[in-house]
Amino acid sequence: KVEVGVCFVGQKICVCPNLQEVKVESIVVNENEVEGAGTGENVLLRCSGLNENEVSKGHVICSRFSPIAGATEVIAQVVILNLLPHRPLFSAGYNAVFHAHTAEEECTVYEIAAELDKTGKISKKNPAYAKAGATIICKIRLDRSICLEAYEKTMELGRFTLRDEGTTIAIGRVKKVR
Repeated sequence: KVEVGVCFVGQKICVCPNLQEVKVESIVVNENEVEGAGTGENVLLRCSGLNENEVSKGHVICSRFSPIAGATEVIAQVVILNLLPHRPLFSAGYNAVFHAHTAEEECTVYEIAAELDKTGKISKKNPAYAKAGATIICKIRLDRSICLEAYEKTMELGRFTLRDEGTTIAIGRVKKVR
């Protein structure tokens, strides 16, 4: 899906996170070959210089002049929706599955830096845990690098959900990537 910008035949693009430069040979939208596609369109791209095995779920194409780096750590604002009955507390060491755009990756929360009140101001620094309904700032470590950006820079690459045992436990916005 084209999330931001346009893509056209002949354009040189970058496949991230492996930073591979390729050329768009053809674009298919709704089973029709087209010369270009814009934001919101679901596309199928055929590119030269790229093997199908080199691309997987979660890869992103972008301008070769401003590639999106892969991130293995994020600082995020997270709203805890509901926790599992046998895991009622969200704390450092909590393991979940991080879902962002089409990427899915195992992750571990390694620090809760702050809990926020309803106005978005810090109400507690470094809390030991948080419960359902809380909004927190936390640090998350991903098992593998995925393409993310701060929500303020690119909303589509800055939103995520955390899932545990198939249940969505939290939604979040990326504040900073590392």
